[in-house]
Amino acid sequence: MNKYIINDRFASAVLNNRSRDFWSEVKRIRHNRTCFSNCVDSAFNPTDIANVFADKYQELYTAVAYNADDMVCLKNEIADSVSTVGYNSHCSVSCEEVLFAVCKFGKMMATLV
Repeated sequence: MNKYIINDRFASAVLNNRSRDFWSEVKRIRHNRTCFSNCVDSAFNPTDIANVFADKYQELYTAVAYNADDMVCLKNEIADSVSTVGYNSHCSVSCEEVLFAVCKFGKMMATLV
């Protein structure tokens, strides 16, 4: 019963004082003991729990809205740029080049928002 009193006081304190560091408070209460949940979204074994997280992250990372017409324009611009500099279907692109382009694209998109 004491555990429930502590948890209730902890929840009230964190809700009423948003400046408190949630994770520091949790560590203080648990004395750095780690515990693992044995049930997540009705999944009980580690493989099923991992799949729950994988599904949630997949949903999260594919939830970004985009305009289909903008994507078609972007695809056409890239195709034109690639063919202009002489690349064809026999050319290859390294992972590093893709990563560089994605990062550059992300920075460009961030300035548009």
